[in-house]
Amino acid sequence: MEPSGTLTLRLVATDNGLPPLTSTATINVIVDPINMYSPVFSNQTYTALVSEDAPVGSMVIQVTATDNDQGDFGKIKYRLESSSDKNFLINPDDGTITVARDGQFDAVKNPKLTLEVVATDSPNNSLKSKYSNCYVRKLKIFLNIGANMHFR
Repeated sequence: MEPSGTLTLRLVATDNGLPPLTSTATINVIVDPINMYSPVFSNQTYTALVSEDAPVGSMVIQVTATDNDQGDFGKIKYRLESSSDKNFLINPDDGTITVARDGQFDAVKNPKLTLEVVATDSPNNSLKSKYSNCYVRKLKIFLNIGANMHFR
């Protein structure tokens, strides 16, 4: 872990006179933490299943990352990379990916999707932020065949 906090120094100055004169001062040094670590995902690749008729808000998967920094540098925010499918949303605080739109999946035409997830630390200071990414590579869309069938 990186050092942070306050360091207090006592400075004493003495001259060479007779008698020697002395003066003291207190110096408070505030040590700012630095962003030493990047977020690390618990997995580099995740696999998930979603029904093509999944309603808006349905949870697909939750990705997780950790950061060994302290304070703001250890707080992680999640986002989907702009090239990722717009049919999904991610909760920036906990990494939960959900369905964003009804009826946008076609298991026959597009049975697999890949989403790129980015975890960023230090959301309040983008110049010092570090990030990492992972992929939900095998997001398999499946056809819910029995959903609209009625039996007599």
